[in-house]
Amino acid sequence: MPPILKVIIASILWGASGVYVKEADNMPVIAMAFFRSLIPSLFIYIFLKNAKTPKKILRKNHKWMLFASSLNSARTVLFFISFAHTTIGNAQITLYSWPIWAAILAYFFLKEHLSRVQVALLCLTFLGLICIFSQSELSLNNHNFIGIAAMALSAFLHACSMIIFKKYGDDYKSEEIVFFQNIMTPILLFAFCVPLFAELSMKQVVIASSFGFINGIIAFSLFFSALKEMKTANAAQITYIEPICGLIWGYFLYQEQIGFMQILGGSLILGSTFILSSLKSKTP
Repeated sequence: MPPILKVIIASILWGASGVYVKEADNMPVIAMAFFRSLIPSLFIYIFLKNAKTPKKILRKNHKWMLFASSLNSARTVLFFISFAHTTIGNAQITLYSWPIWAAILAYFFLKEHLSRVQVALLCLTFLGLICIFSQSELSLNNHNFIGIAAMALSAFLHACSMIIFKKYGDDYKSEEIVFFQNIMTPILLFAFCVPLFAELSMKQVVIASSFGFINGIIAFSLFFSALKEMKTANAAQITYIEPICGLIWGYFLYQEQIGFMQILGGSLILGSTFILSSLKSKTP
């Protein structure tokens, strides 16, 4: 299979994230996050053990890796809260503000240079977020506001974990980093999920587990397989199909309307982050 096609398929699968949440019959977000992370954690752990790698999983900088995994646990819960409170389109577009947060954090913690053009793009992205937020009343009683705010915070935490993985993950393979992304979530959420297990239906467990397998294993396997055959920057740019797919899924499956401010905000966020990634790909 051509590497470009692999990334396209992975992006389409990621873009369907909101569909799983909507179809899970109001499954508690904590339980959804638990199964979403448990399945890839188990499969990747079994894979790593069978691969018989000479290195232990917990080795150099493992405390930082586990800390990033813990941040990712909070991100995952916020991710599901967002889809449970706002439209798939709003959630997917807001999620793609994470490269902007990553660029800002990289400036402070990795000492990566920010040009004037990049700063201007960051400002445009924040303007896009304001446009998305303007659709709803700034109130904790407003579901739309809660959903967008949860995804904005989720995107920030995702950027934090990515910066930590980048800074301290040189000694780890890509499969191990994906393992660390997931492993702390089922550990931290297990005690909270125990009282919920008896209330879950088989349909909810199957949907959440399928989500973990399809998005956490198949999609990432396709993506990392493609990275072996193409540049990371090019693959990252193709993944901008994901939020577009989210809008399509929401429109056709749940009749979610796409307003002018959503189109404007989405264009600013996706356009700015796309150009930002293009500039980085040209940097020697």
